Amino acid sequence: MPHDRELGKQIFADQFQKAQEDMGLFTYSDRGFNLTEHKGVTHYDWLDIETIFGFKEDRFTTDEICIDIFFSCKTSIRLTESTPGWYQFNKRLSQAIPAVSENWDADIMHPPFATNMILLFDKGNRSREQAEKVCYNS
Repeated sequence: MPHDRELGKQIFADQFQKAQEDMGLFTYSDRGFNLTEHKGVTHYDWLDIETIFGFKEDRFTTDEICIDIFFSCKTSIRLTESTPGWYQFNKRLSQAIPAVSENWDADIMHPPFATNMILLFDKGNRSREQAEKVCYNS
């Protein structure tokens, strides 16, 4: 039985390592990234990012870590930890925008099943509440 546990741990570690290295739906350049979705490929410039929120969505038995990115052209995208290339995207995001910690998701882990919305970046230096009003029209 101990051999099976060790094998299971190794398989999980290998899968996790592969997920961390996977580029998924993204390609990168110095200026930004391309995101391939069902409607095609869209390019986004790092410099066009206005505001970024991190949060969790309650999926009943688990939480899904999410990120909403708002751009100067009034478009936005939502990415989740299920998005192929999630780990590489977060790594590249923190390199392009140093204000975004590479481990920001640890800040929203607890308590479980709560949204725990945080403002990761706002080009206008607004408070979370001010940025939420503008971005989510609330």
